[in-house]
Amino acid sequence: FTRGVESLEQKLFNLRHSQSQQTIVMPQFKLKAYLLLSFSANQFNLVAASLQLPLNKTIPGSHLGSPPPYTTYTTFLEQEIQSKKHAFLAGNNVYYISEGRWGNPGNPDDETIGLIHPFFNDLRSRGTGIVEHETTGVGNDFWGWDFHKWVEVAKGTVIGGAQTGDPSGSPGSPTPSQITNHDGSLCIAAHPTQDNYGLPVSMEVCNDQDLRQQWEYDASSGLFTNLVKGWCLFAGRPDVVGQELKTWGCDTSNPQMIWDYDSATENGRIKSRLGYNAQYNDGKCIKAGTSAGQVPTMDVCDSSLPVQQFDLPSLFTEVRYENISPDKMYWRPDGMTMEYSIGSANVQVREEKFVSANDVISTIIYSDVPIEIEFTGKSFARTDFRTVSKSATCEFDEVNNAVHVVEGGRVMAKVSETPEVIKEADLMYQGMSSVLSSSKVIESYSQVELEPGECRYTFRIPVDSTGTTLSWTMHDEYPAALNAIKEVLSDHTSYMTAKTDEINHLLNYNLPYFRCEDEDIVKIYYYLWAIYLMLFKYVGKGQEAHHHTQTAVNNFLGLHNWDAVIQILVGSWTTDKPMWAYGNVLLWSELPLSASSSDGMIPDNMGQTWNSGLFGGFHHSAHACGAWQIYQHSGDDSFLMQAYTFFDSLFTAAGGVNGEDFDASICLGKMASALAKPEAEITKWNEHMDRYGGLDWYLSQRWDDSRSCWLDCDENSPNGIHRWGQIGKADQSYFPSDWARAMGETWLAKGNPSGFYADGDIPLVSIAKRDWDKVLCPGTLESMSCGNGYWSEFAVTPDTNYYMLHGMFRHDVTKIAIDATLGHFKLNHMQWGLPVAPESREADFALWGDQYSNFNAGKILILIEGIGGFKLSMSNSTFTHADALPLEWSFMEWRMPVRAADATNTAWVLVQEERFCLDSSTDAWTKQITVESNPLDTLEIKPYTEGGALISYEVFVDDELVNVVAQQAGKDRLSFTFNGNSAKGKIVVSLVLQADAGTDLSSLNCKPPPSTTSTGATSTQPPPTTTTTTTTQPPPTTTTKTTTTTTQPPPTTTTTTTTTQ
Repeated sequence: FTRGVESLEQKLFNLRHSQSQQTIVMPQFKLKAYLLLSFSANQFNLVAASLQLPLNKTIPGSHLGSPPPYTTYTTFLEQEIQSKKHAFLAGNNVYYISEGRWGNPGNPDDETIGLIHPFFNDLRSRGTGIVEHETTGVGNDFWGWDFHKWVEVAKGTVIGGAQTGDPSGSPGSPTPSQITNHDGSLCIAAHPTQDNYGLPVSMEVCNDQDLRQQWEYDASSGLFTNLVKGWCLFAGRPDVVGQELKTWGCDTSNPQMIWDYDSATENGRIKSRLGYNAQYNDGKCIKAGTSAGQVPTMDVCDSSLPVQQFDLPSLFTEVRYENISPDKMYWRPDGMTMEYSIGSANVQVREEKFVSANDVISTIIYSDVPIEIEFTGKSFARTDFRTVSKSATCEFDEVNNAVHVVEGGRVMAKVSETPEVIKEADLMYQGMSSVLSSSKVIESYSQVELEPGECRYTFRIPVDSTGTTLSWTMHDEYPAALNAIKEVLSDHTSYMTAKTDEINHLLNYNLPYFRCEDEDIVKIYYYLWAIYLMLFKYVGKGQEAHHHTQTAVNNFLGLHNWDAVIQILVGSWTTDKPMWAYGNVLLWSELPLSASSSDGMIPDNMGQTWNSGLFGGFHHSAHACGAWQIYQHSGDDSFLMQAYTFFDSLFTAAGGVNGEDFDASICLGKMASALAKPEAEITKWNEHMDRYGGLDWYLSQRWDDSRSCWLDCDENSPNGIHRWGQIGKADQSYFPSDWARAMGETWLAKGNPSGFYADGDIPLVSIAKRDWDKVLCPGTLESMSCGNGYWSEFAVTPDTNYYMLHGMFRHDVTKIAIDATLGHFKLNHMQWGLPVAPESREADFALWGDQYSNFNAGKILILIEGIGGFKLSMSNSTFTHADALPLEWSFMEWRMPVRAADATNTAWVLVQEERFCLDSSTDAWTKQITVESNPLDTLEIKPYTEGGALISYEVFVDDELVNVVAQQAGKDRLSFTFNGNSAKGKIVVSLVLQADAGTDLSSLNCKPPPSTTSTGATSTQPPPTTTTTTTTQPPPTTTTKTTTTTTQPPPTTTTTTTTTQ
């Protein structure tokens, strides 16, 4: 059966690639595949992407061993973010970004009631335009990544009155009115098209629902402001009889638009206050046209004439609360909640926003007293030069109680940057239906054409304590969008609950469980995981044939080549890797060969039918090691075959891997060996290193031993700026560990004023502090004005910290890595007492960019692989734990999911680290490591000795004291190896450690001394939450009791054990 499934997957893979990226749709074959795979839940998601089947986000099978205790992470991660940062929500192709970024209370750009910026992006375009280019395909556009800024779907204004404590008038702003002639039959209206200011106004039959007839008059400034575009009533020469009136951009200093209205003594005369200028200051009065269509003109003032008599009847007697800022705004990964207080009566309004599984975004609005809310929205249109034409239409579908906008237009698109190519293109939303509907009847609907092809709509809905739901989505077909909204409106509670349950399920069972002393660190860990999972998407069209994560919702949607190096590795630690890991690797195999260069470079970014072009370097080669780690964690030969086939075809055609990422070739050689490729194919990957003279020669030519740095870091050298990449080079398997240690001690030590972690800084900076004066403009903390580029905006970045920190952990430079990790997490990832995930920090360490950036995914690896020290090899059936428990923590607990590709269930391995103080000593402590429910044949426990000397140790297997000899595994690290049934039992390793003379114990944190059981085993205190553990493994064999207490350090010689990189 397994061979049959693998054969089926391989056929799908071959069929797709034989058809030049066209998805194969073969109904009979598809049906057979669906039926076959329904018996193989674990492999379903892998093939579902190829078949365009619905994806199942539930982790299949049972959870055995020591599964995590259930936690409601949506509540655990809730943040109150008003006046701090924006919020974002994610569906599959529908997203939401709130207003209010950096903390300006009362800022008109704060989030307000409604659905301001929901948007759709299924990667049919990179920006706002879709047009073909010979190199980048159809849809690449370097302009318009942030097109959500021009989206306005439903912006709410609360309509109150007596119930809000304000019986009449409008607080804080002029009341809109009409400008009616003497008998109220005709009104002054802005031009019907409003293409641009400068078009004439006209007399029209009065209609108080027409925004073109609605003006706000400010007696102080003298401006009449029209509500359609915000332009003002204007006369080119207000001192000249017969001059026609127009609208123009408002300017309180321009006499051509400053008017005095006198209703008390001059019968409603509207007179130019200042005339044309100081010389021609004889301002005339407005004369109404006598029939619809006539343009009002200027005339010699005579208030006895009916044509110069106007009235300004107020259009609204109710209170209008516009641009209301929430008192509080809460973000959670499953939704967001806003709380408002309205009027002097403090009417309490609450709204809850979420994106359902069918890509409908909804807000459920509650009010403790009945109110009306008016919503305005519009078709999509940019306001800059990139808009060529607009062709959207708006209508109200009364039968279905829905506002229906068909989007359309033409824009300019930058389809290539090098060389720059700009072409006219279709709008990315061309022909799509934007649909908005409500659980209550939409009332008072009206619409106006702002410009040809751009429409604005207005409507009202009632709101009370029972709640009103407003929902929106987009689709290529109107019926599909409408039906999706109807489904949610019919039972929004079920959809909202399902969203919460899905997020909690994934955060509980699709990633390693982690707890430690510092709740901030725990929250950051799950916050980063939530972002990684929220940004996953599956399109199922064109090149977008796999599910994958993305980098950021505001400007980096899609998978990016450089970012994916880290994101692929993160995916390897998920439980359901076919769903949450494989696609990060395999998506790139969907690119046509023409998209890659002859030397093996692939584009930075891609979508359904486009790619970004070639730039940035040979980052893609590093994907190979991520693919190898996924294989090590899954044992999935089918996935390995697909990944290797792609890498092999790409790099073999290029004459091998280019660049200096030799680990890529090392990993490709391992992949070839695991797939039993011929010896010549396995060894061909070594040619990469040979081109550089071999690794030994390559390394020796680039290491500066006197300065402990890679390449040139001489401060007196023209090229001597010491950058992060020179430290990050240590994150390679072949880099000498003693060099990494020297590098870390010289440049990364906490408090080094010349290094990457100076006192008062957020570590680790991307250029050594010694060299900041070489890149910053004199006397400033910015680099732009003196021509030194954008560096000051990227002084602390996610990727640079990942590579520097990971390299130190990789080579056991543990203390320095721990210090920098804790500093980075506590200072970079906490702001206002809340977890943040900044795109970067500026040179003054202020936040920069998006605060939900999946560019930070590498910090997940710093905790799992660095602090946790976990490695997993299905091929060698080995589980490794080499901890880096900080002195600041008295404990940490992990529960690691282990799931082979052919497994139907998930085994959870419990790992606990605890430190106990000794009553009799101030400089000695006991460190205890417990590992339980490991399903693999070999278990390696490699404790970090925390800068202390080993006094004694004990090892217990299932409460039996056993004889296991500790081996020295490097500076400050021991190693214990268990095999067979012993590896699958409950292992307790207890070390008594005493501080060395130079050990800083100021941050030492430990628990009180534990009690001792009758067997002599140290009893551990229960974890934060306790759960019953079960296992399907056979019971271990009995082990002979042997006393292993020793006062000697372990031998320095190590036994040969199988390990993986």
